[in-house]
Amino acid sequence: GCKVFVARLTGIYGERACGGEDHSWLSNFTIRTVNNIPINIYGTDHQIRDMLYVKDAAQSFLDWFEKGQSNPGTYNIGGGVPCILSLRQALLMLTDLTGQNQNINFLPSRKGDLWYFVSDTTKAFKDFGWFPTILPGEGLVKLVEWVKSNKELFIVD
Repeated sequence: GCKVFVARLTGIYGERACGGEDHSWLSNFTIRTVNNIPINIYGTDHQIRDMLYVKDAAQSFLDWFEKGQSNPGTYNIGGGVPCILSLRQALLMLTDLTGQNQNINFLPSRKGDLWYFVSDTTKAFKDFGWFPTILPGEGLVKLVEWVKSNKELFIVD
């Protein structure tokens, strides 16, 4: 009888995300671009992902709590179609926003890497009206500003 919200969160990025190669990769690319640290790309830079700005992720929890408790279950919480980016697009956006060239290492693709992943967020919209509102162009500007103002967090001796 417990009403539960299970969120399948995908592609999260935003301020305070100290991402790695396998999670929060957009934050990882941003940190590495701003700090002139090499970026590893496995396979090509044509992989497609949907990106979810962290505040949209948090909003999904609040929206379910306020409007969706009558619909407990598992929900895909990602950027969906409006927030699709290829790795190449993300890298080009970061170059434009920072004015910095990137040192990109292309490595062999890894077994199990997905070439296309975009969340279907229809159920969350239908059940409690949630959808992402911050597109990658806007969210990436905020992330770049935060990384630039916190460069000391990413200095490695």
